[in-house]
Amino acid sequence: TKKFNWLLPIGIIIVLVIIIGGLSWWQKTNTPKENLKMGAVLPFTGSSGITGESSKNGLELALSEINNSGGIKNRKVEILYEDSQTKTETGLTGFQKLRSVNNVKTVFTSVSGVALAISPIANENKIIQIDIVAATPKYSSPNDFTFRTGVSSYFFASKMSDVLFSNDIKGIALLYVNTEYGAGYKEVFVKDYENKRGEIIVTETYNQDDTDFKTQITKIKQLSPNALLLISLQKETPLLLKQMDQLNFNVPIYTDVYAAELTDNLTTKISNNIIYLKPTIDLGNIENMIAKKFKENYSIKYGKEPDFIAAQAYDGLYLVVEAMKKCENPENTECVKDKLYNIKNYQGAIGNSLSF
Repeated sequence: TKKFNWLLPIGIIIVLVIIIGGLSWWQKTNTPKENLKMGAVLPFTGSSGITGESSKNGLELALSEINNSGGIKNRKVEILYEDSQTKTETGLTGFQKLRSVNNVKTVFTSVSGVALAISPIANENKIIQIDIVAATPKYSSPNDFTFRTGVSSYFFASKMSDVLFSNDIKGIALLYVNTEYGAGYKEVFVKDYENKRGEIIVTETYNQDDTDFKTQITKIKQLSPNALLLISLQKETPLLLKQMDQLNFNVPIYTDVYAAELTDNLTTKISNNIIYLKPTIDLGNIENMIAKKFKENYSIKYGKEPDFIAAQAYDGLYLVVEAMKKCENPENTECVKDKLYNIKNYQGAIGNSLSF
């Protein structure tokens, strides 16, 4: 009789188990993980269309740098874009699509009205919201899922009040766009300026997408103010200035960066009457190597120098990624929220000391 040697098949089985297990482990560890999807609701068209392009440029530059450096826990980051058209309802629809269809856990927003409309829904669904441009003070709310790298109207308006007061300009007119941004700016400015004993002799407003401002301009001109504070959007500003030209409006115009820097505005006869405040990136600061790298890479990628809006978008993505890397699960938004609040004195493109 022949004896059957059990050791040989057992050994083969053990080897096969090891091989299969090893292949399974290799496949598991080397299979590309699904991208981390984020959303962005930006105004690529409409009254604030110019800010959408800058915002996307800043996000895309940061995105390429982050993914080239390994992403988040070996997962690439992907941003899905929706055009708000500078309209609250359209922006809200775009966000709802990103939330329900694309299941994003982080969304970047812009424009005060859009940001405010999205904010309660983002909080209810525990979605991280990073706003890039919204300036309305109403957006500020503590201990929730909404953050921003943009400058609040509190800052813009109080600085404008300081400028007017330091130049001893006390009898002014005010013309503002009737949006969350315009109304928020006006509210803060009026309180600050009147506390300094400044006088506002007339306040006029216009609606977003209006094209005829002659009634408001004529009324302001008849009252002969010492200056006009114009709070407006890019799309309407050239029309406003052109109509002021036609009506021989010869009053110093103080305004904000969103209204002043379109090329068309410089062709008006009254362009020399315009004084405006502009946030800038301190690219000459030798200590801020992040800003220097940002400027160099941005110029290479887009063929022009960055503005502060692009920098705010760039920092916004880096800040949320910084927080995600500190969480075991980067899609655990409770953890990401807490880590964002813990960020102190972060060095970004827009400053050496960023904290939420």
